[in-house]
Amino acid sequence: MEQPESQGCLDLPGGVSSGSAFAVLDELEAMTERQREDLYAHMPRFVAAPPEGVAPLFVVKESKKPVCRDVVARRVSPRPDVELTGKVRTLWDEGVEESCELARRFEALAPYWAGRDEVDADPFAVEKEDLTVAVAMRMTRGNAAKAITDAHRAVDLLPRCTQALAAGEFPAEWFKTLLRRTMDFTPAEMVLVDVTVASWCLAVMPSVFSKYLDLLVTRIQQRHPKDPEEVSASRRRMVVDPGTIDGMASLRIIGPAPEIKALAGRFDQAARAIQNAQRHALMEGTEIPLDPDGQVETFGMPLSLNLIRYHLAHAAQIDTGGITVPEARFRLNVLVPFLTLAGGDDAPGVLEDGTPIPAEMAREIAGKSDEWFRVLTDPSSGEFLPRPAEKYRPTGAMLEHLRLRGQTCGVPGCERTAGACQMVCVSPD
Repeated sequence: MEQPESQGCLDLPGGVSSGSAFAVLDELEAMTERQREDLYAHMPRFVAAPPEGVAPLFVVKESKKPVCRDVVARRVSPRPDVELTGKVRTLWDEGVEESCELARRFEALAPYWAGRDEVDADPFAVEKEDLTVAVAMRMTRGNAAKAITDAHRAVDLLPRCTQALAAGEFPAEWFKTLLRRTMDFTPAEMVLVDVTVASWCLAVMPSVFSKYLDLLVTRIQQRHPKDPEEVSASRRRMVVDPGTIDGMASLRIIGPAPEIKALAGRFDQAARAIQNAQRHALMEGTEIPLDPDGQVETFGMPLSLNLIRYHLAHAAQIDTGGITVPEARFRLNVLVPFLTLAGGDDAPGVLEDGTPIPAEMAREIAGKSDEWFRVLTDPSSGEFLPRPAEKYRPTGAMLEHLRLRGQTCGVPGCERTAGACQMVCVSPD
């Protein structure tokens, strides 16, 4: 009987011969489970062809030990058991779903971009789109605008990478990093990023991806070098981070690394000098420098360097070059419930911008204030009633009560008694 014409042979890695179909099957059967896992470890995805004339800057090939779902447990343990394999694969599947969800969100938000980068874009239409997304996703308008911009850049400028994201192959955190690192790139540069990154094998460790992404970003930036002074000027700023639930906030100074390190060095040098002066003052019984809260005198120990730096920054005089700065028109108000002051309740105080602060902190602020202002609010809505604020000067006994009532350390989260804990919280570095 005439044999049918051969339809081809299997292309197998690892030196597997393919003399006949039966021989190939025999060799597959002879493989161990680990060999078969490695054989199908990473199946390359379909990637759309790059635009004509655009080629990847460089390619990241698959490593000898790819990181993928089939073998991820072996990257954790040389001999994983069934339970570990199941747990690790479940986490892997969660990451895949996160990537798919991020891609779906990008697809849903991208249409709201609506050509807002065009010169004749209608600002009212842009505002309407931002507000629509803000209300739907329950976020601020600023965050909504950022989400729309990220979606536009992902769907319209990085379509091949977004395809890998939707397939679950591009980790969501990696994609967010890609967007963040390329936020200043032009559309033409984004095309090159998309073509290059889409050609990479993503079955690698995060450190490998970060290394090659840094290389890619640097190579593209070097094509259009900017004056270092121009770059630095655009990055110098001061940012106030909103208060947290424990009543703490932060002030960040962002700028070129040499300037920030020099500024930190000056604060550090001054703080060490003051700490030494406090130590000598305690030994000699002289006046203690920079002790606004009396902690050094009370506990007989110099302040920590971190606390001294804070006091230095808080008390620093701003050099305005001779420009007269008018006095603040309004005082900083802290709304403290009466029962909180009286010790009958631990309801938090509220700053005038709505930031809550713990009851202990509110009582401490009230205890340091020479004057209080009584205001009436609606108990159900918290809105101010139309009554003028009345000034009230607390008695010395009332202020002493507030100071003595704080039986615990003032550091947020610390529950030790004040006397036992201050030795730890304000000990020198």
